[in-house]
Amino acid sequence: MLLEDYKVRLQKIDFDRLSQECKADYILFKRDLEIELYSLGQEKMEYEALAQWFPFADRIYQIEKLRRRGGVPDSKKIAAEYFEITDHIHKLQSKLMESETLEAATVSGAVQTIEGLKQALASAFEFYNGYDPLFTWWVPLP
Repeated sequence: MLLEDYKVRLQKIDFDRLSQECKADYILFKRDLEIELYSLGQEKMEYEALAQWFPFADRIYQIEKLRRRGGVPDSKKIAAEYFEITDHIHKLQSKLMESETLEAATVSGAVQTIEGLKQALASAFEFYNGYDPLFTWWVPLP
């Protein structure tokens, strides 16, 4: 990762040999780098905490990616995936009711993830529905 590379390079610099102005820049850069690395670490932990609740997210984003690239959808496959995802969501809802592991920050991240998934589903559906007859037949709802 780029930031980790910067950290390694920064550690190789002989701080005592720097001019006063460079020392100030070094300290400020190191502080900003550490803050950014910490922030990324927190985001990673939040992502990992949420990943168990959205194992189907990549499949939904792949459909949106196909749409953005102008690809032709395999409507039957998409319908089957939507069915599997819906079934998976129902199972996860039951699991969520029993879980007490979500914190406020995690819930906030989950809400953002849900909104992103809803937008991706709506975008692909609105694009193909009515335009591609097979898609319209196989996927009546997003």
